[in-house]
Formats: sequence, C-alpha cells, structure tokens
Amino acid sequence: MSDVRLHRSVLLAVGAAPRWFGATCEHPGLLAWSELAAAAEALQVALAATLGPEVLAHELSLESRARLRGDACVAHTALVIRLVVAGPRSRIPVVWHTCVPEAGTDALARQLHATLAGDAIAGEVRAAVDGVPLAEVTRCPVVLDPWLASTLVHECIGHSSEADNYAAYMAPAGIRLGHRWTELPLHVVDDPRLPGRVGGYDVDDEAVPARATPLVRDGVWCGLLHSRASARQLGVDSSGHGRRVDDAPAIPRMAVTYVEPGGQSPAALLADQADAIYCRGVIGGGSVGREFVLRPAYGVRIRHGRPTGEVLRRFDLVGDKLATLARLAGIADDLTFFDSALGCNKDGQNNLPVSQGAPHLALSAASLRPIARP
Repeated sequence: MSDVRLHRSVLLAVGAAPRWFGATCEHPGLLAWSELAAAAEALQVALAATLGPEVLAHELSLESRARLRGDACVAHTALVIRLVVAGPRSRIPVVWHTCVPEAGTDALARQLHATLAGDAIAGEVRAAVDGVPLAEVTRCPVVLDPWLASTLVHECIGHSSEADNYAAYMAPAGIRLGHRWTELPLHVVDDPRLPGRVGGYDVDDEAVPARATPLVRDGVWCGLLHSRASARQLGVDSSGHGRRVDDAPAIPRMAVTYVEPGGQSPAALLADQADAIYCRGVIGGGSVGREFVLRPAYGVRIRHGRPTGEVLRRFDLVGDKLATLARLAGIADDLTFFDSALGCNKDGQNNLPVSQGAPHLALSAASLRPIARP
C-alpha cells in the first residue's frame, strides 16, 4: 500500500514577508491556508512579547502534515522556533520545536505559552549570553534534564533494541537479551498505543496491531522491537514496530519510548551532587553501533548540591552506550514526554515521527568533549 505525504507551512520572520511552502490542494488532513496563517501570526506575537534585546532575530515555522495510506489519514502539526542571540563573541542560534498529533493549533499554542512561561527557551537564551565554551575534555558526574535523558535512552537503549540493529552489532559482540544495563531499577518501555503522542499508532505499517514492548526491566534487557522480517529471522512474533518512510521497506523502529519514573524528586537528585554538570536541552544526537553522541544546549555547574553561576556551552556528551548506562546513578520521578518536529533518522528513512520520555537521570561519570570551532 503506497504512502502519500502532504504538507503545507508558513514561515514568519521579523522584517520579512511571510513565506509559504507545500501543497496547494485542499485536504481534510491539512489545515487551511487561512487557519495556518492566523495561528502562526498569533504564535509569533506571543513569542515576540517575551524576547529581550539580546535576541537579534527570530523566526517561526508552522507546518501542517498529513500522511495518507489507503483510506487512513494521520495528521500532525509542527512548530519550529529559531532565535539568533547576541553572545559575547558571536551570534548564537537557539532552536525550540514540538509537534502534536492533530490538524489543529490549540495544543501547540498551549505548549508554547507554557514553555515561554518556563525556562526552556529563556534558559537557552541566558546560556547563549552568559555561557563559556567547555575548555577541555572532561569526565565528571552529570545530571540530564528529561529532554536530554530521553534522548540518551533513545540513542543507547532504543536503537540497540531495534531488532535489526541488535542482530547487526549487539548480538555478534556477545551482548544479548539478559544483559544488565544498570544496577538501578531502570524500566524502559516502547508503547505506540499511548494517546496524544506523535509516534503513536494502533497498527504498524505492516498491519500488525501495536502493543507495549518492555525493553528493560529492573535494569535488565528484556525485549526487542520487531518488524515482520526481523521477527521471522529470530523466530518470534512481530512486536508491531514495522515502520517505514514513504514506500521504503518496513524496518524495526521506535514509536513512543520512555523511562518509567523513579523514586527521587529532581531537587533531591541535584542535591546529591557534590560537583557535577547539570546538562539541559538538546541541540542534536546520534549513534553508530555502540557509540553515541549527544549535544546538550548548555550545562550548569553544580557544587555541593546547588547550581552555581558557571554556565558551559559548546560540548558533546559522548561514549560507549553500555559503559555510560552502567554509570546510571539516579532516576527522578518527573517523567516528561517530548514530541519532536524533526523526527528520527535511520538507514536513509528520515524524519519518522517518534515520541520519547524520561525523568531527570543522573550518571556518576560521563565524558564531555569540547566542540571545535570551525
């Protein structure tokens, strides 16, 4: 069954005329041009009202997306905000994005207003102004905010649990189901049936009903994500995670991957740190085989359980997936979900809608590497 993907978007930037992209045909899964324009203008006004003089420029992109497959239509609406901040030495970009599983903008507006009232965007702007680049390779304890923590689990456990990846580089190295990722009671699940998530669905792209798949239980690797082909290869049933982009073959992919909450508050997790870096926000991330890299937006030095005024920028969190998760030292109770507007890339099948969630996580040691200037 063929896929048809439609989209239309509007880009608003200060001092420039609106720019329009995408499908001209009308479809029930797409927002009308007039509705898209009105919503984008309202969001732009709300954003502009919160920005200070350190923000030199900003733009907002609002996109309506529809995936048609047979008689089914899946609609998403995505919002991407880009700022240019006057840093001490250069202009620094700040990006925030989200996506909702509907052809509508009310939920996006609520998310943006909550974000503007909080510290997600404002914290990145302050870090751009006040932060200093990490000077040298550093190994130290870290605390990861939920967005970064969920990305760590997505890259390390999620991708390793996709059955084709498991067969390609984990099992041949002798790392199989039953491996203990951590001594802590870590529980990781992928459940496409969770409502309100952009990565969710009732049946996968091979008509297999979706179901919850535990990946890690009490720190032990216990499950894999399967397509029909990978399930046949390993002699098991498909888990309902055969997904594809456009007309490419379905392969095992994550859908809604999350860490169940632990027993500590985020404040208690931070208070336990004698000397650590509190890493916040996500610029990007990826993995190849057992190696991963995450790029936090910034980090704040924690001393004696309290944040200091020392803000660090321009560094990557890097390492071996297994060695890094073995250093898991704390799991907070504030599970938070994220729905990326940018999607997940794998084997040339890019921008697949996925959702991820986690509470704050602490690692007793992690490797931080400075980003070299071009």
